[in-house]
Amino acid sequence: MKPVAIRVINLLLALIIGALLSLEVVTAYLESSINEKTEIKPLHFTEDNLKFLLNQGEVKNNSFSVHAFTNGLAVISSGQINLSAKNYPFLKYSLNSNSTVQPTFFARTAGNPNTLMRAALPDNRAGIIDLGTQPQWAGQIIEVGFLFEGKQGDSFELKLASLEKASLKNHWRLLINQWLKFEPWSQYSINFSWGGAKYQATPLPLVVTIWIVFSTLTFVFLNKLSSQPWHQNRPAILIIFACGWLLLDARWLFNATTQMNASQQTYAGLNETQKLAKGLDAHIFTGMQKLKQTVLPQTPVKIILLSDPETQLYYALRARYHLAPHNVYSTHQLPAKKQLHTGQYILVIGELAGFSYNRFRSEITWKSNTRIQATRVHRGDYGQLFLLQ
Repeated sequence: MKPVAIRVINLLLALIIGALLSLEVVTAYLESSINEKTEIKPLHFTEDNLKFLLNQGEVKNNSFSVHAFTNGLAVISSGQINLSAKNYPFLKYSLNSNSTVQPTFFARTAGNPNTLMRAALPDNRAGIIDLGTQPQWAGQIIEVGFLFEGKQGDSFELKLASLEKASLKNHWRLLINQWLKFEPWSQYSINFSWGGAKYQATPLPLVVTIWIVFSTLTFVFLNKLSSQPWHQNRPAILIIFACGWLLLDARWLFNATTQMNASQQTYAGLNETQKLAKGLDAHIFTGMQKLKQTVLPQTPVKIILLSDPETQLYYALRARYHLAPHNVYSTHQLPAKKQLHTGQYILVIGELAGFSYNRFRSEITWKSNTRIQATRVHRGDYGQLFLLQ
């Protein structure tokens, strides 16, 4: 056999053996995180253990169809239950929906019954979620269920939902979903790509790197057995590295193509205003336009914009932009009383710790020690607007 043919065969064998060894390494790593060895049966959600709190849908063949909402919300709950969170770290489900709002899985624990743990169901298809990564998924669970936010015309179908134990099969399914997860456009997109889910049990680039290393070592070993000259290894080693790079590039190209198609479906044929109404800050743009057109004076006024810098900074900056030409002062804490005057406005974006409003007293309370007379003049998806008295 010609030396070139031998090197080609060795290269193909090296790539295959390297892939198998990489899978073994990942499998061993995943198995190391499975501590529970006892037999635990999945908890399948059926019409027997999951009910609509109100008449907001129907159940057929253990498929929950949601088509009505009370105050924009539909709830399916298990009622009072008792199960150990550590026994069921995975949630599997299949979801079909015509809404852009993600439903959420919720749970209450015996240790903190007044607080809901929430986990969004991001995939409008079959999906799996690692509940074990949620700090609140611990101890005894006393209620679980699903929340659906929607309006007239929205519909959801939830089926094949179940809580599952930690198993190698579930870990692999979750990992593959993390690798292939679609990354929509975000503030990071112009400079950065996660390569799937933001948090991955084993990042795909790391697995590809392991594959390249194993394949290279295997190829060198096979060539040595075949008595091939060392200097002739270099082209094949470059091919191995190129295979790893092309695999990651194919993952990036797939996501970029999907992003492009999503952009075309969302924005094609729209004018600038319509595009803004469908953007990442659509609820902010719509809310600020409504405030400017129906609530705020036509002449520029002073607006103090309050927001949580950790979670709402982007939306606060966008709100400031959309409110031009009004004089907007953006901050994360209420200014001193001497800086506040009658006729000024306070705009709160999202939820803000330490801020509360008593509508009976027309009074804003800031961190329990500052009280200011104000009237709430508007409330929407963006937050709340107050007029100082």
